[in-house]
Amino acid sequence: MIALLGLPLDPVVEKIVLGALALVLVAVLLHFIGRWRDAAAAARFRNDLHAGFEEVRLQQQEIKRLTEHIVATSSTPRIAGYELVRQIEAVFGEGQKSAEAAAELVKAHAARKGANALINLRTQQIPSGKWVAGGDAVVVKTVAERAEDSG
Repeated sequence: MIALLGLPLDPVVEKIVLGALALVLVAVLLHFIGRWRDAAAAARFRNDLHAGFEEVRLQQQEIKRLTEHIVATSSTPRIAGYELVRQIEAVFGEGQKSAEAAAELVKAHAARKGANALINLRTQQIPSGKWVAGGDAVVVKTVAERAEDSG
């Protein structure tokens, strides 16, 4: 059946050549299937990464929106010009890149609890290089509001 340079081949050699061709075809097919699977996995990874970045971006927007509800902060138990109406609870934020980011996270937690101010705010860098913050979420009103309420 197969002739090499016009000479017929021995049936055993012919089967060996056909087997070798089949193996080469299978190897080529497996190579292309592997590349296709790798490309599909890379596409899934990119999509997951994009979704993760989008989730982080939305969380950052939410933190920024919530911190706008905080009218004042203090590292002491008092805020000048404000009267403490109600203390809600202690709030904490950890694992941030900077002291400012940790404080922003604490403000967002306080706002979620219904606070409009934060007292006793403290930030600290931990050995891992990250920053943690804590404070007391409170509700305050300005001294002028107090005068209006009593007048």
